[in-house]
Amino acid sequence: MPARATPEIPSGAARRQEAKQETRHRLILAAREAFSADGLDGPSLDAICERAGFTRGAFYVHFRSREELVEAVVDHTLRDFVDVLLAGAEQEGGLADTIRRYAELASLVWNDPAAATPPGPGQRFDTLMAAAHRNPRIAETLRDALGMARGRLEESVAVAERTGRAAQVGAREIANLLLLAALGVLSAADLGLPMDVGRTRDALLTLLAPSETTDR
Repeated sequence: MPARATPEIPSGAARRQEAKQETRHRLILAAREAFSADGLDGPSLDAICERAGFTRGAFYVHFRSREELVEAVVDHTLRDFVDVLLAGAEQEGGLADTIRRYAELASLVWNDPAAATPPGPGQRFDTLMAAAHRNPRIAETLRDALGMARGRLEESVAVAERTGRAAQVGAREIANLLLLAALGVLSAADLGLPMDVGRTRDALLTLLAPSETTDR
């Protein structure tokens, strides 16, 4: 009878590293919740630490300042949002599904403008932009996240083009248009500009559909 494999027991160093990562993750999640309730500038560092169940000493093991925590929260939030929005986008037929999924999320914005980046810190887009203007590192985080989104959209468009499901305009150009449309929706929501998200979605799907050609 073969010997039963003994489960590998993490070393003390590995356990400490896991605990350290868990502490950092809990601090980020606590900050996200606090920012959602009171805005990026509202919650104090002590309030965030208390929400996470840690002391300031534990905080400074992971972050040098409150601003560095804000950067981490923005990065964590945007990457979560892009992952949710573009899940399956690179698969065949994923482009149309991505546009529909975004339209559903955008519709939530008009019902609750504070939820402009679900799932996220509940920050209005203009609040994030103001933070980016104030902090170059947050601006870089936004650029990186939007660049990642554009790259994944571009791949989605390329797949749609290869299967005859999208107009032959150019994957990068279509990805840019989709990204600008998404940013425009967030900005319009901040301004309270009336918009029929469903009709805008249908217009995008029509514009991106392959042109019908007939043989003469």
